[in-house]
Amino acid sequence: MPISLGELATNFGCELIGDPDTIVRDVASLSNAHSESLTFLSSSSYLGQLSSTKAAVVVLRAEDAAACPVAALISDNPYASYARMAALICPEPVYEPGIHASAVVADSAVIAKNVHVAANAVIGERTSIGENSYVGPGTVIGPDCNVGDNCRFVANVTVVKNVRIGSRGLFHPGAVIGSDGFGNAMTPDGWVKVPQFGGVSIGNDVEIGANTTIDRGAMGDTVIEDGVRIDNLCHLAHNVRIGEHTAIAALSGFAGSTTIGKRCMFAGNSGAVGQVNVCDDVVVMAQSVLSKDITEPGTYSAGPIDGQGQETRRMIHATAIIADTAKVADDVEIGAYCVIGDHVEIGSGTKIDSHVVINGPTKIGEDNHIYQFASIGDDPQDKKYAGEATRLTIGDRNTIREFCTVSRGTTQDIGETVIGDDNWIMAYCHIAHDCFIGSKIIMANNTTLAGHVHLDDWVICGGFSGVHQFCRVGVHAFLGMYTGVNRDVPAYTLVSGQPAVPKGINSEGLKRRDFSTDQIRNIKNAYRLVYRKGLKLAEAVEELEAVVAEQQELVPFLESLRSSERGIVR
Repeated sequence: MPISLGELATNFGCELIGDPDTIVRDVASLSNAHSESLTFLSSSSYLGQLSSTKAAVVVLRAEDAAACPVAALISDNPYASYARMAALICPEPVYEPGIHASAVVADSAVIAKNVHVAANAVIGERTSIGENSYVGPGTVIGPDCNVGDNCRFVANVTVVKNVRIGSRGLFHPGAVIGSDGFGNAMTPDGWVKVPQFGGVSIGNDVEIGANTTIDRGAMGDTVIEDGVRIDNLCHLAHNVRIGEHTAIAALSGFAGSTTIGKRCMFAGNSGAVGQVNVCDDVVVMAQSVLSKDITEPGTYSAGPIDGQGQETRRMIHATAIIADTAKVADDVEIGAYCVIGDHVEIGSGTKIDSHVVINGPTKIGEDNHIYQFASIGDDPQDKKYAGEATRLTIGDRNTIREFCTVSRGTTQDIGETVIGDDNWIMAYCHIAHDCFIGSKIIMANNTTLAGHVHLDDWVICGGFSGVHQFCRVGVHAFLGMYTGVNRDVPAYTLVSGQPAVPKGINSEGLKRRDFSTDQIRNIKNAYRLVYRKGLKLAEAVEELEAVVAEQQELVPFLESLRSSERGIVR
């Protein structure tokens, strides 16, 4: 529905910056919007898209308005304001009242005059449907049900029997409301089904996702209070009670007689065992299971949670395997199906995503993030390795992305692989045995380091680059994409090719590291002395030694020339 910015500002209580007569006709994302689109910004993650948006107007917070190149509607809650505006601009379709010829409606059912009953729907005995409701194709609403006004059953929803639904409910395809609870009593002769005599009571403004199931009570009702949002593929067993305005994400499950308070949030694949009571304003993180009552508001995670009421719990997924000899700090997060082996130490603030394997002896510092399917600290890929207890040491604040492999050391070297601090190691990288990785290094995807490689601080390795065993790459050096290094790379040097050849110095990297213009010029002159003047390496070193006292930035370059054992790239 076309509407002016002035009307939007007035109707939804927003401050308008822009022309009130501008018309919007649809909604879109920041990146896809056009000159008649409404969009919104509620997360700083999308700030980069704001400057280039082509929208007619952006709903955002006051602090982001200065960066907005188009009209702005200022709101304290941009996402909620956008949702209300979008519902007005793009309303749900309106269906003509009536009952399709293929629908089956019981004689005792009471259907309001402006209800639409679609093809193949079934409405049972003594059931009533309120004003302006929509009963979609294939939906079955059984006997003794009461549906309020303005409800929408999208398609193939099943409401079994004895279900009371308030107004403005939204039920997505495949939802099943009011089926038997899972009640069975064991006897010497097997299971005896326990009759389920209760119903389901659903409040106003409730949304139930696709293929979600809500069982009726065994005695008394299963209760969903006003404003609850339940995602797809969730299950609520008999006599569960969900407090008003609680939100439950997909694949969550709640066993019988669980009571959840108001304004709670359950992330995906979470839930509770039977008869647990949860107070108001609780947040439960993904894949967490409540096994005891929660009596204090806060954020809870891990599986299972013991319910002692601390604001943030130790986050170790129930499926993770932690060796008895492993030492894991209290606030470490360990995802599903991880394996933490013997003699592994993991420091505070580190996050281990799902399916990571860490074997020891390995020591990992603080605030690291290791992504899915990484293999850390496994045996070195060296035929001479005979099971010795060699080590891997990883410092602080490193990021190790998906499918990376890092081996422990061998006794042919110092017996230890070392990774420093603040490194960014992208997906599919391999760090072999006895490597020494400094700090603040970037290894782009598929970088491969053979055994005994030494990377000094601030090195950048382009994607698919590789370094031969025993090579050393000096501080601030840059390896281009697909580069194959088979000799030492002096500090500051940019190399590329297979085999690697010098192309200059890493000028851009030095600028970003706040090297001065004079320092960069001196480094360039030193590089030319080694690579452009036709001097033997010993002659170039001698000339550099004459000026290094006054040009201290040349010390790393000179030392990498002096210490090279494999010879430098030429």
